[in-house]
Amino acid sequence: MVVTFRSRSLAVKTKRDGAVLLQIDELAQPCDPDDCTWTLTGDGDIDISLLKGDAGEKWGSLAKKVD
Repeated sequence: MVVTFRSRSLAVKTKRDGAVLLQIDELAQPCDPDDCTWTLTGDGDIDISLLKGDAGEKWGSLAKKVD
């Protein structure tokens, strides 16, 4: 698994062939990529934790809404 955190985007790809499992090109609000984490659970799920770039900002959704 390859998980890429950027301040405004998130991508999850397979390590073997680079197949995209999840890609969010524009997060609703910026995150702090240096403090974001991910782990694989015992049942094969992925647990992703994003740290907000601005702790006081409310996120109504994970991805920015497209008009």
